[in-house]
Amino acid sequence: MRGKYEPKWSPSATEREVVRGVCIDNRGTSIRDDAIWAEERDGTYRVSVSIADVAGLVAPYSDIDREAYARGFTRYSATGIDPMLPEGVLGEASLGGAIQRAVTVI
Repeated sequence: MRGKYEPKWSPSATEREVVRGVCIDNRGTSIRDDAIWAEERDGTYRVSVSIADVAGLVAPYSDIDREAYARGFTRYSATGIDPMLPEGVLGEASLGGAIQRAVTVI
């Protein structure tokens, strides 16, 4: 992969909203990029799905962005995984642990 990975932005603590979630990736995965949360509010349930915000870490039209576009998606096979993005970006976006990460919430 050409180019050096450098985060596009890093929001300050005051720009972040804390979102709760439980990672739903399988136990053996090294990159946790999906989480779900459900809570009751006024007699109804609200379900949220959080997805790691990789786009916030990769500058548009950078070498990494172009490489990810060319790959198109992460390929899973019986022999392993061919990720769409380099390990450095995936590690920065991985959810879980004590470090807050940017997510897109649906």
